[in-house]
Amino acid sequence: MFRINRIILILLFFTMAACAPEKQSETNIDSSDVLKKTSEKVNLNIPTTTEGFTKIADTMLYTALIKNPNPAENEYMNKWLKGMDATKFADIIMNALIAGKIDGYDYLTGQKMTVEEIKAFDTEYSRGRIGNVLFTEDWYFDEKNMTMHKVVNSVMFGYENRSPEGEVTGHKSGIRVYMNGFAPMKGALDE
Repeated sequence: MFRINRIILILLFFTMAACAPEKQSETNIDSSDVLKKTSEKVNLNIPTTTEGFTKIADTMLYTALIKNPNPAENEYMNKWLKGMDATKFADIIMNALIAGKIDGYDYLTGQKMTVEEIKAFDTEYSRGRIGNVLFTEDWYFDEKNMTMHKVVNSVMFGYENRSPEGEVTGHKSGIRVYMNGFAPMKGALDE
């Protein structure tokens, strides 16, 4: 388990490092509490279109581990994911689903879920059990500026399943949410 977690974390680290945008101009943003606290600078040259870009990955599907199942190894997670607020991310998505602002889909069947089904799921599976996020993305490369950009098609949280001894035995698929105008895909059972 330790070796698999370490491999996943190393792959995640290299993926994030390889996909970091080239710093073209930096600007301080005062509106973010996070940036106020850390005085970090953010690259604001984010493309609003993919025109002129080469698509290098179509519907890239991968899982990002956001919670280490072995607390003794948290030094890795704390270093590599220190800027991720998984609780805030989960709250934003789940609250929007429950309010009916966005649609949620059953990952296995691909069927749209009702707000009542989403509420029942949120009651049964605590947000504190979220251990990973499944991303579906398209990747683009700008050869002119030598930068890489991603467009997120969908996200889904994975909830930890634990044995009676407290060991993580896997993850329960959550609710898939589509973003950036992408249409729902088939369910995992049909893919």
